Amino acid sequence: MKTTKTEQEYGYIKLRKNLLASKTTRQLYYKEGATGLGVYIILILHLAACEDCIGAYNVDNLAILAVMAKKRAHYINHIITDFGLFDIVDDQFTSRTLQQSM
Repeated sequence: MKTTKTEQEYGYIKLRKNLLASKTTRQLYYKEGATGLGVYIILILHLAACEDCIGAYNVDNLAILAVMAKKRAHYINHIITDFGLFDIVDDQFTSRTLQQSM
């Protein structure tokens, strides 16, 4: 089956049906509820659109992500840093879960 450009641009990412069974996402959900889980999904979608699923971890990008999620930048930073869901190296961040699914 031939893949069209639209399918390549708007492909799929795998999201586990038992997402809340993992300790880290369960902690996120218990502490932040659906809002935190929604921000996590927005961050995953953002990273999926980035080259090699690696996003910029800096003030400017946090501000952009905050607008996307309709939250404050410090809340985005909280989700990225406080639950072990993302790996941060220097000025970049990624998700091991996303890396494995891609």
